[in-house]
Amino acid sequence: MQQGQISKAMAYFQQAVKSDANFAYAYANLGFIFQSQGDFTAAKKSFKQAITKKTDYALAHRMAINLQRSKVKNLWINQMLSVYQSANLKADDKAQICFALAVAHEKNLKFDLAAEYYEKANKHRYQALNYDFRDDLKKFDAIKEIVGKFSTIKFYPKSHAPTIPIFIVGMPRSGTTLTENIISAHSNVFPGGELELFFKLADKIVSKALVPESSTLQRIRDSYFENLKKIAPHSKFITDKLPHNFMHVWLIALLLPEAKIIDISRSPAAVCWSNYTNYFSGSSHGYSCNLSNLIEYHRLYAELMESWRQKFPHQIFSIKYEALVENLEQNARNLISFIGLNWEDACLKPELNDRLVLTASSQQVRQTVYSGSSEKWKHFEPYLDRKFDIFSQSGK
Repeated sequence: MQQGQISKAMAYFQQAVKSDANFAYAYANLGFIFQSQGDFTAAKKSFKQAITKKTDYALAHRMAINLQRSKVKNLWINQMLSVYQSANLKADDKAQICFALAVAHEKNLKFDLAAEYYEKANKHRYQALNYDFRDDLKKFDAIKEIVGKFSTIKFYPKSHAPTIPIFIVGMPRSGTTLTENIISAHSNVFPGGELELFFKLADKIVSKALVPESSTLQRIRDSYFENLKKIAPHSKFITDKLPHNFMHVWLIALLLPEAKIIDISRSPAAVCWSNYTNYFSGSSHGYSCNLSNLIEYHRLYAELMESWRQKFPHQIFSIKYEALVENLEQNARNLISFIGLNWEDACLKPELNDRLVLTASSQQVRQTVYSGSSEKWKHFEPYLDRKFDIFSQSGK
């Protein structure tokens, strides 16, 4: 499954539940597979089966609730409350069950209770991650330090790019998945998804805070293209939509001058609220567990991204999520033109793109593109203690 061999993964998980009808873990993973393929009915059924086999399966509750289209019955809410109150629940499971309870109350239009459980969920997740916001602050400072030495870095690629990478960068939940779906609907573009290699290589350079030698830069470039070749050996273009690559636009521009960089931004209040109310696996989103940290992180992101736009105006295509969904055709045409491809009408139907979607946006991108999602946070405005006022004060 992690290697993207979904049909093989499905066969093995199905074999697993035949061997053990109570194997909740296998049912949950079948749910993930169905969801990534856009079969939400089968996905919800699998997650519910996982819950029947293991009633305290916090992850399965969270995933199933996210797929619930109608109001959530009190019976289910009470079942989750019972799970939450169990004494031996780990911090991360508490986070997941609280996210599930928050979503359930939001679907029932009880926004006060939803806000309460979103806060609890994030406190538990913060505890589970053992996160320290100062680590992120140091990272932004390190990026600024090495970029200050940018003019001293001389690099001339010794190899031709076999594949043109299309980096889609921005804050998580800003529309990167929708943008990738539009672009990868084109017959000449392979959807790479959230590739981590370039980010990890760039992070190593930043952590050392040293100007890398030309030979080191060439090795990174070669290693990246070798990885792309393994993923999409026959494609001329491939997307790389790890949002946090926004930190390393300077290195993309230096190492991969052939690359196309798509910068997508969204209403700060909308993107911050969406980060706060989503559970992210892994440890890269610790800043999203606290609204004050999240708002400060967004400020750092916005300042850094603006500096990239000024440094590399010809290598970056900037677009706002709200504009994209308001006028899909014109903006999609502009995207495809920037990449250097001929237009294909399939790019106007991103919801029909049959690629696998493994991110938190898997449901949204299967829906027809619509506007208005950036206003959802306003239901919770009375419970935010005026924290988002800073966005209106800054004129953003």
